[in-house]
Amino acid sequence: MAGALGPDAPDRAQRAMQRLLHRGPDGSGMWSSGQVAMAHTRLAIIDPTPASSQPFQRDSLVVTYNGEIYNHLELKRQLAATGSRFETAGDTEVLVEVLLRMGTPGLSRLRGMFAAAIWDRSDSSLMLVRDSDGIKPLYWRTSGTVVEWASEARVLADDEPHLLRGRAVREFLRFGAPVSEPIFEHVNEVPPGSVVRFDRSGVTVRPFAATDSTSPDWDSAGVAGLDPVRTLGRSIAEHARSDRPVALFLSGGFDSAALLRGLRDAGVSPLGLTLATSDNREDVARAKRTAANYGIEHEIVEVDDTTIVDETNEFWQGLDQPGIDGFNTHLISRAAAQRGFPVALSGLGADEILGGYRYYRTEPAMGLAERVIGPIPPSLRKRAAAVASRLSGRPEARLAAAMGAKGVTERHMAFRTLFDAEEVTRLTGCAPSVSVRWDGSGDAAAGQFAALDTATYLRPTLLRDADIHSMRHGVELRVPFVDRHVKAAVGGRSRALTKAELARAWGDRFLEAKATEPKLTFRLPWNRWMPAILDAHKDLLLAPQPWRGLIDPVEADAILNHDRRGRGEPLRAWALLVLAAWIDQRQAAQTEPLDRSPGRTPKEVRA
Repeated sequence: MAGALGPDAPDRAQRAMQRLLHRGPDGSGMWSSGQVAMAHTRLAIIDPTPASSQPFQRDSLVVTYNGEIYNHLELKRQLAATGSRFETAGDTEVLVEVLLRMGTPGLSRLRGMFAAAIWDRSDSSLMLVRDSDGIKPLYWRTSGTVVEWASEARVLADDEPHLLRGRAVREFLRFGAPVSEPIFEHVNEVPPGSVVRFDRSGVTVRPFAATDSTSPDWDSAGVAGLDPVRTLGRSIAEHARSDRPVALFLSGGFDSAALLRGLRDAGVSPLGLTLATSDNREDVARAKRTAANYGIEHEIVEVDDTTIVDETNEFWQGLDQPGIDGFNTHLISRAAAQRGFPVALSGLGADEILGGYRYYRTEPAMGLAERVIGPIPPSLRKRAAAVASRLSGRPEARLAAAMGAKGVTERHMAFRTLFDAEEVTRLTGCAPSVSVRWDGSGDAAAGQFAALDTATYLRPTLLRDADIHSMRHGVELRVPFVDRHVKAAVGGRSRALTKAELARAWGDRFLEAKATEPKLTFRLPWNRWMPAILDAHKDLLLAPQPWRGLIDPVEADAILNHDRRGRGEPLRAWALLVLAAWIDQRQAAQTEPLDRSPGRTPKEVRA
């Protein structure tokens, strides 16, 4: 969806809509009046009839909306009991009725993923709203007297060269994606769980809902009284509501198996789709056993190594902002679309909620190691990291950073970041700043790791990429674990429930066995792919300024050469290549060299 408020609003909205047609292959619509225009491209999932087409008008409201309200049937019954009348079978009408009857506080009643634009003709006000988990994206910008909004940031930056935020580039190098704000200067993101309101008095941003599980709003959900199995089962059943065929992105792990158990309980039999490379055969074998256990149709989607260069080119074409993740989502979503499945469920978010990442379990030991290793000179720590790397197979640089880390935040950064602060400074000429702070120790550390993962990985990488790379193929990706009641029931306790405990509570022996299997982290074989990818794009990388002054090519080339010799982490080279390709696609207008004077911030770059 997209829209504009101000001079030339219909033309602006029309241009934006044309750039978003991939998100809505089932139709498009526009509404305009005076200096406001609202555009929508439709992916019809619930009530795929013309009655639920958008923009949707009722009383003084005109609404465009992207997402799903999973509890729309329950809300519809409640609203009907108090006098509301409904003319459609869709959830859009329920959203509009909630707004008419309850105002923006009513948005807290919604269980789902949504981003919406609401024009109120009674007072000429515009509201932009977004779900509390930030699953669905929504961006806006102002230019003079014009306000524009869209589901993708690049749509707001296509008409003219835009400055790139240096801080966002540095965050990309650290986390693999911009974290704090969009990469385009002057483009803003509607915060999760918030309302951005434009009226005669100006612009206001305020929350309509809490966005973390430690707030009073979450406690009011009755954390102690929520049964984990029933709550997760309900979320899965609601996420499976669809008037179109449903697929499941099936891995061999616990999360996918739990989703399948919940789907079976709900009477839903999806098509299971599993991505296969020559490096993940054990995961594929486990996925086959899971599909057979729950009796669903299952297909393997093979990745052809010989086409990987072409696949990366197609992947880059779909990028909204630079990001290193989402390649697997692109491949599997395309497969779902080709098979006629516009809806897919994923276990994304389960590791953050159920503590599935390995470093959650090693955090207590790392805290102890900090106290033991702290006094040891850095030179000896480096030697210890080298030995540990040879024994464990984990990158030496990350182990060295973890050994020298002080506190939960630094340890998390050591595990999660691509480039450390010193490397980012060398690459960009400016030290990175960290906007996320979380201090603490002891038993709460794993919870703090989960909070940091949500802030620096789940929202800006996993959820953002899940939306961009699925919607590019006209597939709506749903994530039942990313649900406020699930988080409250499973993670909103003094100690989060483990996967094994959840399996026992479910009474499912297959799930119990899954919970005890060694975790297989799904990784694409970048070690094997990167030499061919780098060779195919050597002309781009050998250009005088492939990063248009954002990154020092001498420092970057040293890292790329290191990776070519097989001694680097391939994702670091992938990150530098993704950024160069993304900037090249944006047709950057400036190629100024970095200003490396002490204390100076490098010039921002237009793209």
